[in-house]
Amino acid sequence: MELQFENVKLGLESQPRSGSHKFYITLGAMFLRDHLTHDTAFPQLVGPHDDCGSVLGRTYTPGLAKLLSQSSVPNRTQPEEPLFNLVYEYRPFSSSMDYR
Repeated sequence: MELQFENVKLGLESQPRSGSHKFYITLGAMFLRDHLTHDTAFPQLVGPHDDCGSVLGRTYTPGLAKLLSQSSVPNRTQPEEPLFNLVYEYRPFSSSMDYR
């Protein structure tokens, strides 16, 4: 089994004078691939879907690939939301709260 993450962004901001700290992490996509089962019909168990509703990275026969490419599904122009987004602040700057 292989677990892969894409577009992982993580950061830490610290303001020592105020004792404020901010931690954030964003995860764009997650894949789980099966390398244990020989000649499996589903090599990618978990992953994002493309515009046609099929799993990305899957290879199709030439006829099916041509049919899917002629599909009348509109292209997405805006970027997709991340799969996971976490922001944690301890003693947020310009706030009276302890955390958020």
